[in-house]
Amino acid sequence: MSDNKGWYTYEGKDSDVVVSSRVRLARNFDKIPFTHRASVVSAEQVISLAKKAVEEYNSVHSELPMTFVNIADMSELDKMYLVETHSISPALTEQKLPCGFAATAGDKVSVMINEEDHLRIQSILPGLAFEEAYKNCIEFEGLESLRKNYAFSRELGYLTSCPTNTGTAIRVSAMLHLPALVMTKNINKVLDSCGKLGIAVRGVYGENSNSFAHMYQISNQVTLGRTEEELIKMMNNIVGQICAMERDYRKKLKLNNPVFTDKICRAYGTLCGAWILPSQEALENLSLIKLGLEMGILKSEHEIHILSMIINIQPASLQKITGKVLGAEQRDTVRAQMMRDKIGNSIKISVE
Repeated sequence: MSDNKGWYTYEGKDSDVVVSSRVRLARNFDKIPFTHRASVVSAEQVISLAKKAVEEYNSVHSELPMTFVNIADMSELDKMYLVETHSISPALTEQKLPCGFAATAGDKVSVMINEEDHLRIQSILPGLAFEEAYKNCIEFEGLESLRKNYAFSRELGYLTSCPTNTGTAIRVSAMLHLPALVMTKNINKVLDSCGKLGIAVRGVYGENSNSFAHMYQISNQVTLGRTEEELIKMMNNIVGQICAMERDYRKKLKLNNPVFTDKICRAYGTLCGAWILPSQEALENLSLIKLGLEMGILKSEHEIHILSMIINIQPASLQKITGKVLGAEQRDTVRAQMMRDKIGNSIKISVE
């Protein structure tokens, strides 16, 4: 991905179920107070080190350079747009200390600075791609100007603000689209099994957020005592099993089930005909459109990417696209028009 498009504009491996893969590395500097005990002065020290690292990274990766921005210099709209595209966390937008964000075009690799840890280095890729995402993170994490300053213990590994991140300090997560498991009321069994295996299940925007559009984020809970490779392998195996279950239930739903087909077609009718669309209703219906396309109930006459729509119809993203500040009622109207244009002109029902 060498252009300016976001990760959500591409398809990846197993993208019928796996929306995205993310690897995140937490790192802190050994001679600077951790963020929860930081002062303005120490927070500025972290930003200075991060800026030097960005310069070093760009000297090696001039073909896809990284840009740094102070969060305080960003508008509320721009901050919310980055949250909606999963580039930054809601917590970073609420940070009172000096904090920043650096990223390459297309979010191949990005860094949150002075969030819960000094650095949160992450890579988000479409589909199932943990190995590649980890490699992208290491290209920044391994910079000489950073590695010599990390808070590291031979006994415990990398030291972090939250004890559960101590060790390899890696979080391997996948965003999964699981409509069939939700519709058949099997989702809780899967989520309970994840908990027993040490896998955290969160909403779309991580901790303390809700699920929408039948999407769930799963990730490893503990990093201590296991290597990065072991954790990635474990997550690959678990995601693979969930994908197999979701696909199996999709087949069962489609088999001689007019209620299921009706649900997909009603979602299509709503998006083609509505003149007012709140974001939650639009997201739930787009989830069903994505499912309908993958199950052959709907067909696309032109190239169409539902995940991009799911991102683009959210409040900040919608305003960025239109170039206008829109109130809630205006957004509902513009969102409905966008859906009528895109869905109505690109997708048709393919069942009789």
